[in-house]
Amino acid sequence: IYISSIDNKYAHSILSALKFNSLYTYDDGTANIIKDSVYFKQSFKSKLKDVFFNIMGVMFNLNKIKKISKKHYTIYKGIQNIIERTEYVSILKENRSEDNCINKEIKIFLGQPLKDIDKNFDILALKKFLAKESVDYHFRHPRETGEAFFEEIKTSYIFEDFFAKELSKYRKVIVYTLCSTAALNVIALNNVEVRLIKTSTIEIKYPDLVQLFVKSGATTVGMDSIN
Repeated sequence: IYISSIDNKYAHSILSALKFNSLYTYDDGTANIIKDSVYFKQSFKSKLKDVFFNIMGVMFNLNKIKKISKKHYTIYKGIQNIIERTEYVSILKENRSEDNCINKEIKIFLGQPLKDIDKNFDILALKKFLAKESVDYHFRHPRETGEAFFEEIKTSYIFEDFFAKELSKYRKVIVYTLCSTAALNVIALNNVEVRLIKTSTIEIKYPDLVQLFVKSGATTVGMDSIN
């Protein structure tokens, strides 16, 4: 059995009705590595649900799955996960040929809805900073509004899939982000450098996420002009 959403009660019910020899887990997003997530800190309400479902015959819960999982497959290299028994899985094929490599460095701003960070976010200051850094492209989030800062990457793929398809061939890709977790999904790749744009708001609002970026190998670049 392979499962990702270890807190899902439907999954718990199915597991309780099955006979199986082994159970394996794999990533369900950054909930697997952010210590404040439900996968690490189970709420009192969630514990009460476990008791109720146990009475109803559902014998599996989040903690039991973590305990019996033989191995956890993850794209987050060298980062503590929900269990210690992890195996890294790259989002790229290992057979990348040097002949197909583009000997070029490109810089991409990985966008996100800035108003979610701060309703008064200084967008102009951010744009000036990225221009000073000579950023080449803007990979927009679906909920971003306004015009792209630079040449927009137009694609139907999510960032990780687009990277695997188009960007893995470049010698080096520098990804600028404020706190987009999509950057964490590629940070372990050999040709990637992630630069985390730190602001006072982000440090106050997302301290655990900032720490996780740094621990994962991101370089921090300050933006004192952005609050």
